[in-house]
Amino acid sequence: MRYLRENEIEPYLNAGKIIEQYLGTFRLDNFPCHRFVSIGKDKDGYYCFLAEVFDEKEDGIESIYDFSGIDPDNPEGIEYGPKTSLKALLSELKEKVTLTDDTFLLTGFLDNVMTT
Repeated sequence: MRYLRENEIEPYLNAGKIIEQYLGTFRLDNFPCHRFVSIGKDKDGYYCFLAEVFDEKEDGIESIYDFSGIDPDNPEGIEYGPKTSLKALLSELKEKVTLTDDTFLLTGFLDNVMTT
C-alpha cells in the first residue's frame, strides 16, 4: 500500500481507477461510524462520493466496503460532480470536508488504514 499525493492522482483517474481517502471516525447516536471519499472519472467528468457508514465490526462485518451507509437514500454516499476538472471537484469537496494532500489511496485499501 502506497499513499498518493494530490498531484499524483489524476493519471490514475484518467486510467479508470478509483481513488479514495479515509477521513476518520465519528459517532452518530452513540454508534461508531466512518467517513471516506471515493473519487473517479467517467465520460461526464470527475465525480466523488462522500460516504458515511456505520462500523459493523461487532456484527461480524469486517470490511468498510460492506458496512451499511448511514443515509438509506444515498447508500453509496453523497455524490459531487461531475466537474470538468479535478481541481474544481477537489475545491468543492474541500468546502465540505478536510482532505489531506498526501493520504490518497487506490481503491481497496481503506480496511488497512482503519486498522492502523
